[in-house]
Amino acid sequence: MTQLSKNPTKLIVNAAICDTRKIKSENYENYEAILINSDMMIVNDYSKGVLNRLQVSINSDNTIELSDGEADIDPEVKTVNGPYVITGDTVFAPHTLLKLNGPLTIEKGSEATLRSLEKIVLNGPMTYPRSLGGSLPQIAHNGPTIVYPDDCILLDHTFTVDQYFALRARENARYFVANTVIFSAEADIQTLAAKHVSFLTKLAVLHEDQVNTGVQLVDEKTELRVIPAGAFYVKDDTEINENLVKRGNGNLYIEGDAAFAKDADLTTLCPQIKKLVVKGKLTVSADQEEAFRKIPDVEAEELEFRGKSAKHRINDLATYYLDKQTVERYKEGIELTDIATLTIDPEIPVEMIYDRLTIWDIALIRCSAEQAGAIGAVSTDVAMIRGGKGGNSGKNSGNVQTNGLVGGIMNALFGASGATSEDVEEDPEEQGETTASTTEQNVRLINADKYVL
Repeated sequence: MTQLSKNPTKLIVNAAICDTRKIKSENYENYEAILINSDMMIVNDYSKGVLNRLQVSINSDNTIELSDGEADIDPEVKTVNGPYVITGDTVFAPHTLLKLNGPLTIEKGSEATLRSLEKIVLNGPMTYPRSLGGSLPQIAHNGPTIVYPDDCILLDHTFTVDQYFALRARENARYFVANTVIFSAEADIQTLAAKHVSFLTKLAVLHEDQVNTGVQLVDEKTELRVIPAGAFYVKDDTEINENLVKRGNGNLYIEGDAAFAKDADLTTLCPQIKKLVVKGKLTVSADQEEAFRKIPDVEAEELEFRGKSAKHRINDLATYYLDKQTVERYKEGIELTDIATLTIDPEIPVEMIYDRLTIWDIALIRCSAEQAGAIGAVSTDVAMIRGGKGGNSGKNSGNVQTNGLVGGIMNALFGASGATSEDVEEDPEEQGETTASTTEQNVRLINADKYVL
């Protein structure tokens, strides 16, 4: 391993937080180049002046600027993955950067809490009452914003009114549901109307026998979806299994696409289904068709029977290599499905592909050029078939080259010959730092959760 350089000429800092407020130019002016990669940069007027005089390149997602008199304030980063709710009782340290991956809900009465936040970085939807619009900190937001009236009670974005909701609902209450209110078949519509309850929402799903009273609970701007009386409503794409059929008491109304569970026994499941409505595509595999035909009442926008019957199924894999020996063993045929990357042994004859393989729901198939036509003929819902010279016969063939973030930036900033992992060595004189040195350049590399320049 290369010995550590005593006189590095280039500096790279990788830190979650980089605090520049106390930087001294004499400590850094001898570097030919400085690169700072940071989730949060903390600067003030003094440090901005120093940084402008140095040879510094900054790659930062967020910059917090404090006054020169706030040099002792120690901002922190709070990261949350998943749903997060800010209330009047939530406590943050002063000047907190809040990073969220998931939905954010800000409740009424949170003005004081929000004053502790320097910035919110949000990847997901944000919901807050209209009165808080002037109290929000700086926000970097990737996702929808939902603002609701302050006189509304906030419910889930999709909310089902069950048989107990009427007992709990407040008199004259106005409820906000961002997307859809689903009135179950058991919902007590009459009691809700008597309590003068109303819903502010985009879509209301009502059963035929609920419409006359139910329309009194929403305004004229709300889209109405009227479904058969007693049906169990499913808003999105779904899998039809025994649990769903029992929940719907055999009467299902599905808004999206649907398919029967692959392991479902349709000979016992289908007799339990009284009515099935699918407002999208209903997919049935060929070996389920006979039992499916016995459902008395089926409506579907599109009906597809997919695949031939195969006694041996290979599915739900990230990658799979199908060799000739496997195909020869299962003479009754093989069904391959739900595989990200499928590689076909080039030794498998074209005739055997036609006779024995059924392929569907595959992202990428690698095969030989001679096999490509046959593979296409026996495949359904395949994103790409890549037929090459001699196929891709190796289970793990080819060379993979990965360039790390730091390596790529070093190449751009310092030239093509950057430090490699073999050139990195812990510096016993530095706390939490790593220093790199190469024969062509001297680079000081610092990795830290927080670094103070």
